[in-house]
Amino acid sequence: MSRITALLMRGLAAVCFFLLATTAPQHVRAADGAKVILVLDASGSMWGQIDGRTKIEMAREAVATILSTWRASDELGLIAYGHRSKGDCNDIEVLMAPGSLDRDGFQATVNKLNPKGKTPMTEAVRQAATALRSTEQAATVILVSDGEETCNADPCAVASELEAAGVGLTVHAVGLDIADPKTRAQLQCIAENTGGMFVSADNAEELETALQTTVAAAQQATAEPAQPKQEAPQPVSPVTLEAMAVMVEGGAAITEGLAWDVFAAGADGAAAGDPIEYSYDSPYRAELAPGAYVLRVSHGLVTAETPVEIEAGKTAEETLVLNAGIAKVRAFAAEGASDPLDAAFTLRNGDGSIDATEYGTEVSFIAAAGPWQLTVNHGAATTSVPVEVTAGETTELDIVIGTGTIHASATYSGAGDAVADGLFFELVPASKPDGEPVVYSYDPRAVLVVPAGDYLLRATAGLAKVSTPVTVAAGGEASVTAVLSAGVIAVTRGEEFSSCEILGAKKDIAGNRANFGYWYDQQFQTVAPAGDYAVVCARDDGTKEEAPATVTAGERTETAM
Repeated sequence: MSRITALLMRGLAAVCFFLLATTAPQHVRAADGAKVILVLDASGSMWGQIDGRTKIEMAREAVATILSTWRASDELGLIAYGHRSKGDCNDIEVLMAPGSLDRDGFQATVNKLNPKGKTPMTEAVRQAATALRSTEQAATVILVSDGEETCNADPCAVASELEAAGVGLTVHAVGLDIADPKTRAQLQCIAENTGGMFVSADNAEELETALQTTVAAAQQATAEPAQPKQEAPQPVSPVTLEAMAVMVEGGAAITEGLAWDVFAAGADGAAAGDPIEYSYDSPYRAELAPGAYVLRVSHGLVTAETPVEIEAGKTAEETLVLNAGIAKVRAFAAEGASDPLDAAFTLRNGDGSIDATEYGTEVSFIAAAGPWQLTVNHGAATTSVPVEVTAGETTELDIVIGTGTIHASATYSGAGDAVADGLFFELVPASKPDGEPVVYSYDPRAVLVVPAGDYLLRATAGLAKVSTPVTVAAGGEASVTAVLSAGVIAVTRGEEFSSCEILGAKKDIAGNRANFGYWYDQQFQTVAPAGDYAVVCARDDGTKEEAPATVTAGERTETAM
């Protein structure tokens, strides 16, 4: 039975247990319940989208699903990483220690996570193990991640370290939207080296199912006695395979960042089925039975493979040449700027079949020699440039993206109070005042990063809307305050009325009055431009009453009907 088949069978068993656990009466004492820590990826890549929805949004909803059926006998804790700062490998936080579940508090904590930084998942798992060592009780870590380790740590090694320590810790790994084989292998290794399972999820529904599956497995570990581990059968006539990888023919051996896979060779000599061995060691050494294999190595965006014939009593030695180089890139707001921008960098090959995105002020890509396209995103600005990668060399590239920062706010009147809520900003090119916004924000103190240029800031609050010009230079900052020339109109509706509406005080030439909206609430208020209005309230029998109302900029007008 292959490892993948075994994992699928374990996952199916866990799902079956979950269905039983949520319908059958529970007879497990609190002290015998599962002890679980959820380690949640809140790195910058969690803002990525699947089917038009962000991954962090999917994670929040999946967490809500498992919380809704969480057993009272089980303990749950929470660790997140990458949620407080960018480019910080120490950004790991124990948000909730394992204990009795406070559903509302737990969900609120998850909902507040704001993905920003890197992916130190190895250290996060180690810290979860530390938090779970307070008792001898068997414990489980459920790791949810959408990317590979980015903090120069070896997930496989820490998993083996924890298992060897004999602390009774199992790690289940959930991979969200994982296409890269190296990343998948890292998560599989963490799980398998601690006796856990790896479950892949490619959308919101699969993520919920994956979390339910791993929770069920954690519960099952406390409901059933642990089975003794069986020794893996020893291969027949083991022999040694030794392999290393180099960036260019004759180059130095690569000592880190490699992911190796060994496949059985099919009748056509190509890799067949799932990997039968994998490792992150450099150089790679393995013991394989005699036969035909395919050895594959991945490094960054590069993959190389070679056929290997293992003969009894002999050591096969292989050197895989990646024919690759490194692209090291930074982005700046303007020519001559000294501080690089914290941006998103995406490197793609010519047909778009290979791509990767990194976040930070300076990022590096390991890519096959040849032409690539680099896209840089910072705020609402995007620029793309060609990159030529040379085998065995590091290409350094500084890109000027030409962005500026606009600080936007609004007031009711020229010297009046700032608008603190209900405000919507849209920034449009000055040449297209009715066009689509370059960027928008609901923040009353908005910070808008945009390409340098001339703009109109459209500010809307309630019924009031105004456009204000603003110009920002590359690398510069500009401040703009939109003056709404408006006040607040508040209406209290009497019990005899069923609805009210606000109309213009005067009729137009056709005898109609402008309608600014209607409400069914007994009390309502909105921001309205300074001027004269009429509040009209209607009864169920169709009769109406009307009262005048005058709104003054920067002031509140109250009307009772």
